[in-house]
Amino acid sequence: NNVASPALAYLDGKAVILYVYDRPSLPANQCTEIRMLRETADGWADVDVTNDTALDSQPNVAVTADGKLIAVWTRMADVQPNDDPLVRYSKAEIAYSVWDPASGVWSAPALITSDARLDLNPQLTLGQDGVLYLTWLKSPDNVFPTDVSTRVLPHDDLWIARWDGSRFVGATQAIGRVDTLERIGFGVSSSGERVAVWSRDNDGNENTNDPALYFSRYTGGTWTGADRVNAGDAQPETTPSLTFTMTGKNPAEPGW
Repeated sequence: NNVASPALAYLDGKAVILYVYDRPSLPANQCTEIRMLRETADGWADVDVTNDTALDSQPNVAVTADGKLIAVWTRMADVQPNDDPLVRYSKAEIAYSVWDPASGVWSAPALITSDARLDLNPQLTLGQDGVLYLTWLKSPDNVFPTDVSTRVLPHDDLWIARWDGSRFVGATQAIGRVDTLERIGFGVSSSGERVAVWSRDNDGNENTNDPALYFSRYTGGTWTGADRVNAGDAQPETTPSLTFTMTGKNPAEPGW
């Protein structure tokens, strides 16, 4: 089995699935690609999004306002077989590509980030304000678990950018030290209010297992401080998602 991490969208009523493909002809430090399965009248078309020696993973996909597909994923170039884990992490960037149904071709991968910091878990969200947003995690110091036998709490910040019709713009840190391994639950109301919800260790002690949900709102040009969603809940809280009501006027509703 050489496929993983499916991401789903619908274009003109037809399903589109992006997934990670482990190309058997390449070595382990070069082999993961992003591919697309697209539902057609004749069945499923299976095509490359990437076909190179970078390690590609964590795909997400959405439909743009002009009816194109946009894919985002985590991309590591020039990975060596014996890289130290921290060296390998520092090569992780966020990339994107656009698929035009008129040409049926994915554009060459382009980088949204380019630094020596771990960037991961990209996610696309269409806000009720009509804007397509990209969120992802960036570690400010590359502190991240590298050994399953040793528990280390991650250090990462939430970053955000928006699609302007041709590229991602306005990349900026939204919330510092969300410190999570999971994707962020993110939503935008019709008035432009942004809300993020995430799971992180509650007491900052790596030897305990007490993940809890936190949230923050973007109003008046700033993000509020992180607050617990349910401070009275002692059960582990993970994998949050977020939706607004159809009007976008009522508070966001987190789920987990």
